[in-house]
Amino acid sequence: MAFLVRKIIRNLWVSGDVVPWSPMNIKADTITKDLRTSSNNLSLWRIESLEDMPQAVIALTANFDHLQGIDMVAIDEMDLRSRGLSIGQSPSGTPVVDLRDTHRNVTDLTLEKLSAFALCVFSAVDAGQVRSYSAKQVKGMLNEAISVGRINTNALKPSLLLRP
Repeated sequence: MAFLVRKIIRNLWVSGDVVPWSPMNIKADTITKDLRTSSNNLSLWRIESLEDMPQAVIALTANFDHLQGIDMVAIDEMDLRSRGLSIGQSPSGTPVVDLRDTHRNVTDLTLEKLSAFALCVFSAVDAGQVRSYSAKQVKGMLNEAISVGRINTNALKPSLLLRP
């Protein structure tokens, strides 16, 4: 089963034990702060299993301006498709060349489709498909990718340089 992974602000998606299974109950801040679209698209990374989530972390964080911890959610690709959401492969500018073709976009989003996407995120959160990575863990993953030649340090932003 394939998953599409996205960085989230975890506390916007979890409110005690309550998961809003209706679009009418989704808080506005969850949409406006965490599901910012660009050209009616949302960016994701495709992985084959939950064990591959660190690959999406590397692909995403290699583009960051500064080292930071992140929360990632893995959404079942078939759940997105079953809700009528279109997924397209999209070129990525990640410095991790071997992961560029794993980038995807949920395309042609409308308010209705954005609500459907949000419900997929809530479903994934409810199923425990969220992983938190500390800044220290992210640094370790990026340093490992650098050490095996997956990332050229010249491709990283100077503020993200991790090795002495």
